[in-house]
Amino acid sequence: MAATKKPSDHKPAAGDVLTFDTARGEVKVYPLRPSTGFLRRNRKLSQQDQMWTLIEEFAGEEALQTIDQLDPGEELGEFMKAWEEASGIELGE
Repeated sequence: MAATKKPSDHKPAAGDVLTFDTARGEVKVYPLRPSTGFLRRNRKLSQQDQMWTLIEEFAGEEALQTIDQLDPGEELGEFMKAWEEASGIELGE
């Protein structure tokens, strides 16, 4: 019998962490690799809610504290673009 999957099963191993230098400090996050189930469960959210759900899922508490300090325009946009590129995915607009 297969093991029951948990919502956090899509997270990579602890050693697979990306580090970014932002205008507000260093941010360490997991690569953005959402599972199909994660995408399905969040498909009806607005784009803004999808973005924050991804951030909260793949960033730890320490990273969230720094991300919360980013300017919601250019600084957050640059961080998200770099995170997508480093993760090898494109989230869309």
